[in-house]
Amino acid sequence: MSRGQVLGLYARVLRVCRRWEATEPGQTAKQREYAVGEAHKLFRLNRDVTNPDEISGCILEAESRVEIAVHYRMVYPRLQQVLSSPSNGPGGVIPVRGNKPNKAQQRLRRLSKPAYLQSNKY
Repeated sequence: MSRGQVLGLYARVLRVCRRWEATEPGQTAKQREYAVGEAHKLFRLNRDVTNPDEISGCILEAESRVEIAVHYRMVYPRLQQVLSSPSNGPGGVIPVRGNKPNKAQQRLRRLSKPAYLQSNKY
């Protein structure tokens, strides 16, 4: 993706922020401020990315966040839920042995993270 296309995406994000209207009265300014700050932070954080695969991932995340915000009328990222399954243990939580998760557990967590939450460190 070219620099111009990334800048176009950034401009689109800022346009959505500028036109944002909150569903709750009185929250519009706060949500706009959050969205603009988040956009500035993430675009600055990723400005030195040169790997085409990483760039595509960042673009997918930005586009996903814009679409989710417009569709659900919500600027804050939706938290990911851990689905319950027999292999995950009680409550759907992947068990941790010792002080840190093993490599397979870390990989599962990384792969299960949706595109719009890739930049969140939780």
